[in-house]
Amino acid sequence: MLPPTVDWEVLTRYLAGETTEEENREVELWEASNAANRRQLSQLRKIWQASGSQTEAPETNVDLALQEITRKLNFAPTEYTLPKLEAKSDYSWVWKVAAVLVLSLGVVFAIFRNKTGVQDLGVAYVKYETEPGRQTKITLPDNSIVWLNGGSSLRYPKTFAANSREVQLTGEAFFDVAKDASKPFRITAAETVTEVKGTSFNVEAYTEQQDVIVSVVTGKVELREEDKPENRVLLTPDQTGKFNAETHQVISEPTSDLNFMAWQTRVLRFQNTDLKTVARDLEKVYGKKIRFRNQKLENCHFTGTFEKQTLEEIQEVLRLTLNLTFTEENGTVWIAGEGC
Repeated sequence: MLPPTVDWEVLTRYLAGETTEEENREVELWEASNAANRRQLSQLRKIWQASGSQTEAPETNVDLALQEITRKLNFAPTEYTLPKLEAKSDYSWVWKVAAVLVLSLGVVFAIFRNKTGVQDLGVAYVKYETEPGRQTKITLPDNSIVWLNGGSSLRYPKTFAANSREVQLTGEAFFDVAKDASKPFRITAAETVTEVKGTSFNVEAYTEQQDVIVSVVTGKVELREEDKPENRVLLTPDQTGKFNAETHQVISEPTSDLNFMAWQTRVLRFQNTDLKTVARDLEKVYGKKIRFRNQKLENCHFTGTFEKQTLEEIQEVLRLTLNLTFTEENGTVWIAGEGC
């Protein structure tokens, strides 16, 4: 049974990396039990990273507490500005402040929380965005490597929390995660969470598609629905997990997509592949929209391999093989022909 609540002191020591394995498990179960808990813990991590913040709160002299801890630790806290909450007419909101002494550090932090969540203290984040057809290599604070595909974005804190590493992805990226058993690596994408401790895998979660697709190269990866963590699959090398946003179904299956890494390797392999799939893979690699003037062409099939060739070179092979014509209009490649 998942714990409905977690003691504030345990949460504080968890953020400081001072908890036992049993307490770690307690917090992780609480966090996984629902999306609200995950949002709250995420906000608490931000507050922890900004410990030493100054603001006003009813019934608690935070300034005095911070002055005391500043005296003990001999450092000057950084100032942050908290957005003010306006009282609701039904007075249902309540300010709560927790000032907890961490045993090994003696650090006091203030938690300002209303009915819907914790206020964002504006912790520094880094965000990368890529244009279609371009890829970016990113080194994260823990030395994990991310290759971000075109038309994608990645957001992460400049400094990871003491007990976890969390990033947010829109689009597609390949992750080579540095091993750290004490800090799970979590990727939030669409309505899913992908969690690992050290492995390499590809995540595809473009906003225009219903499926979130995770393909594993090395190690073990867990794919789960964010709001229903019990809806999950454990993936191993050469397995692919899929979450469908419409049915909320999470499945695992052997990896059948020969080209899930093609956007990174520039190697495309097709084995009696329908032309609709060929066009989709070319779009992902080269960042060009590809459309059919004759829908019958989508069911034509092609077999062949391309290694680091230009889109124009590939078009020429397809033209000669399937008797197609290619034209480009306003950045969109149009395929025409009589069909197969």
